[in-house]
Amino acid sequence: MIKLIKNKIRVYICALIMGKNKREPRKNAAFSALKSRGVPVDCIVDVGVLQGTRELIDSFPELHHYLFEPVLECNPAISQSYRHIRHEVINVAVGLQDQLGHMYCTGGAGDNGSSARFILGNASCPENNIKTVSLDHYFEGQFNYHNAFLKVDTDGNEESVILGATGFVEKCSVVMVETTSTRLVSIVSLMQDRGFVVFDIVEPCYYDEALWQCDIIFIRKELFAEKFEIIEDEGFDPRKYSIF
Repeated sequence: MIKLIKNKIRVYICALIMGKNKREPRKNAAFSALKSRGVPVDCIVDVGVLQGTRELIDSFPELHHYLFEPVLECNPAISQSYRHIRHEVINVAVGLQDQLGHMYCTGGAGDNGSSARFILGNASCPENNIKTVSLDHYFEGQFNYHNAFLKVDTDGNEESVILGATGFVEKCSVVMVETTSTRLVSIVSLMQDRGFVVFDIVEPCYYDEALWQCDIIFIRKELFAEKFEIIEDEGFDPRKYSIF
């Protein structure tokens, strides 16, 4: 208890000394920190790419990007966004297992502000049917990477994607998941059960002055212990403390 109080006092003093934070809760800043610490990333697997994930393009232009996007209308924008990037577009939905369902979009299909939701079962119109796959099955026996960066942004279907990637995430060093505040605890629990810890929470969005949505970046537990320190470690360094 005494040690905890001392740490809190030191944190408070550091906050007064440091002033404005140099580290912002943004994707680009987080990716830069990961790269500067030598966290290994050898490919990008982007589930729910829409028109393109600019921060991953900017931060990892040298890597191959696997782009999962079920909305075909997004393909022209994707091709333009990744014209200088090695990439592969996979027009299927990703979920718990291989199955058939249907999709409905809010907003114009393929527009930057649109949202696509996947529902199990056949649609009344066959042209609305779409195939969904699990990452475990899709990459089974044909994935030669060992430190993938997995990004999941599927407008509410993120837990199913993670549950369908139990084996696949063993080949990931970093996982970034978009979540609403109501599902945040569930997402963190799922990732902790798979050997990951929270590295950062970025791009928080608010509705009616309350947290609504954010992206959580996870890295493998052993990588975090190797590359980063925590306040509870011996030898607290006030120069490493900052606030936003």
